[in-house]
Amino acid sequence: MGGNAPEPNVLRNCLSFQDGLAVSNLTGLVQDHNSWNNIPASASSFASTDTTGVTAQRQADGSLSVSSFLRLSPGSNQIDKGIDVGIPFSGSAPDLGAYEITSSTPPPVFKNVAQSKAFIKACTSGTGSSVVYAVPAGKYTASTQAGADQLATNDINNNGQNYANINGICSPKTIIKVVITYSDGSTVTQQ
Repeated sequence: MGGNAPEPNVLRNCLSFQDGLAVSNLTGLVQDHNSWNNIPASASSFASTDTTGVTAQRQADGSLSVSSFLRLSPGSNQIDKGIDVGIPFSGSAPDLGAYEITSSTPPPVFKNVAQSKAFIKACTSGTGSSVVYAVPAGKYTASTQAGADQLATNDINNNGQNYANINGICSPKTIIKVVITYSDGSTVTQQ
C-alpha cells in the first residue's frame, strides 16, 4: 500500500454556462477559479453561443471543425480569471474555459453548407422546365454558421429564378386531337 494518500481531484479554470443543474456535490474536490466561484458567465462572455457548427464534420487533418461556440469574446469577464496550472497562457492569468484568447487569435470563419432549390422557367407559351440552382459548400463565409448559410440562401433567392429563365427550356403544349367515327359515319372531334 505504501501509505501514499490519493491525489485530490482538482477543478480549476472551468466554465459553466446556462447549466440547468446547480454545481453541487463537490465535496472532497479542490475547486477554485471557476465560473461558478463568483465569476458568472453570460452570453456576452462568448463570441457565440450558437451550437449550429458543433456537430459539423471534422477538418481534413482530423481536427474539430472551426467554431466560435463558447470561445471567449474580446472583453469577456472570463479573460485572465483563472490560475496558473502549468499550461501556457497569455495575459496576466489563464482564461476560464477550454480556449485561451490571444491578440493573435484570428476570429473563426464559417463557410456555408451546400444548398439548392428548383425553379421553373417562366414561359410565355408552353411549359417551363425545372432547373436546379445550387450554391456549393464554402462559397460564402461569415463570422457565424447561420450567417454564412443565410448568404447562400440569399444567393438562391436573388438569382435562382433568373438562372432558370436563362438555362431552362420551354416545351410547346402538346395538343392531342381525337376523332371518333361512329358506324353511322358521323364523327366527333375532341381535343
